[in-house]
Amino acid sequence: MYSDLAEVERLQEQIIEGLKQLEFGLRRELEGEDRDRVFVSGSDDVPTGFRKLVDEYYKALSRDPGN
Repeated sequence: MYSDLAEVERLQEQIIEGLKQLEFGLRRELEGEDRDRVFVSGSDDVPTGFRKLVDEYYKALSRDPGN
């Protein structure tokens, strides 16, 4: 079973998704009235090929809209 790397990766993804769902459920229970807020867990890392696009996006957001 563990010699099939694709299967191991699939199992890891299932476990991670389950943990995310558990965290989300627990957070909703604990925070009660703040149920409408959305929390995203995960990394802020951006794949290398998209880094320049992300940088340009944030620069565009910071520009003065009057110009």
